[in-house]
Amino acid sequence: MNKIATSAVLLLIVAGIVMMFRGAAPVATPAIYDQRDFETVLADGSTKPLLVKFTATWCGPCKAMDRNVFGPAESAESISSRVRVTPVDIDRRQDLALQYSVRAVPTMVLIRDGKPIARTEGALSATELLNWLDSKLRVASAAAGR
Repeated sequence: MNKIATSAVLLLIVAGIVMMFRGAAPVATPAIYDQRDFETVLADGSTKPLLVKFTATWCGPCKAMDRNVFGPAESAESISSRVRVTPVDIDRRQDLALQYSVRAVPTMVLIRDGKPIARTEGALSATELLNWLDSKLRVASAAAGR
């Protein structure tokens, strides 16, 4: 009986884990994301800086940022008033991940005038991201005499 009880408990645990993951809702692609390919976005002639979010489909913190930072209208509006945003999947664009020395996801690279001016690794809250953007854009503007 002891082996049967142990097997039943293990089966219930496995079933619970499977149900937990099957019930997780997929994360919608945030409307703030420019879905054109990276090269097109980079060369589109915009004077607004570009925030490149290096991501992966399997990255939990990346999905959390999509849901909590880039997805909600209020934070998306604040971010888009400062920068354009484009995602780059490191599994699909390994060339860009190498070019920008991406070692972890999420990694965000801030590009102005076609050149990277700042980067941060790891998930950030909306407040942390906005503070980081303001700080880096202020420094870059001062250096450029803008």
